[in-house]
Amino acid sequence: MSRTPGLTPSVSAALDRLVGTRVLVLGAGGFVGRHVVAALRARGAQVHATAHAAGARPLPIEVADAAITTHSVDLALPGAAADLIARVAPTAVINLVAYGVHAEQRDDTLAHRLNGKLPAEIAHALSDLAARRQLAPWAGARLVHAGSMAEYGRAGGDLSESTAPQPASVYGRTKLAGTLALLEQAQALALPVVVARLFMLYGAGERLPRLLPSLVDAAKRRSAIELTEGVQRRDFVWVGDAALALLLLAGADAGDSSSIVNVATGRLTSVRDFVQLAARELGMADAQLRFGALPMRDDDPFHDAVSVARLRERTGWLPPTDPATGLHASLEGGA
Repeated sequence: MSRTPGLTPSVSAALDRLVGTRVLVLGAGGFVGRHVVAALRARGAQVHATAHAAGARPLPIEVADAAITTHSVDLALPGAAADLIARVAPTAVINLVAYGVHAEQRDDTLAHRLNGKLPAEIAHALSDLAARRQLAPWAGARLVHAGSMAEYGRAGGDLSESTAPQPASVYGRTKLAGTLALLEQAQALALPVVVARLFMLYGAGERLPRLLPSLVDAAKRRSAIELTEGVQRRDFVWVGDAALALLLLAGADAGDSSSIVNVATGRLTSVRDFVQLAARELGMADAQLRFGALPMRDDDPFHDAVSVARLRERTGWLPPTDPATGLHASLEGGA
């Protein structure tokens, strides 16, 4: 079992609770999923995993090892999640299924199905098993569902979990619908769940055309890259910290409450500064960075600091990795 230095006793206790625990990771073949699975394995959990719900991408090699039970299932089909959960009887579920993140994912029906409806179905399936006493006792959250900063959309000012969302895209609107339906269902079922609203993730395993892999690609080609002015500020979260946050939210004492928790650092960095840090790591010349060549997107959010008080209260921990450190680790890990 892996130990992470610098963790408080309460944080370590939440992680130690995962030892031997059967955890089902839905969407384990994605960017975040591979890191969550690796973190669970390092903590001695019994990991069951599925790849992307509506795609043919296999699980990455480092995820599909003999110590992990993998399941081939199309979670876009009604009832598929309930059948899988009944077979696995997981103590906890981490749901990372999301549709609409990538440019090719433009089927609104699938977005409404996977983002909007699936989370509540997972909760209902877990509640059914708990009612039949088919789940192991557990003091943590039964379901940690990955929400998105896109749910806040155009909301400005400081962002806390009580900020009124203003989603500006189909992805943001369907993710918000999933959050609201899940919390309503969880309250009705008295099932402890956490919606982990993930902020600007980066790290090894990202796909083009996201920002970091686009920079890596330009560096390899020794070509220029067109960018916006980069004045927008983001709460950049290294994916290794995000994975640990999801584990902590699963293992920390949950009582019978359900809530939204921002998974962020509480620190803002401009996109321009982030790009320049990455460019230095990659050995790119300033002339390769064409700031201002692209217009700002209509749905680009502008906000002030992100509140992380609830994350600290719930877990006793905050993501410690700054962008310079996270970028170095990401590029060293093959971003």
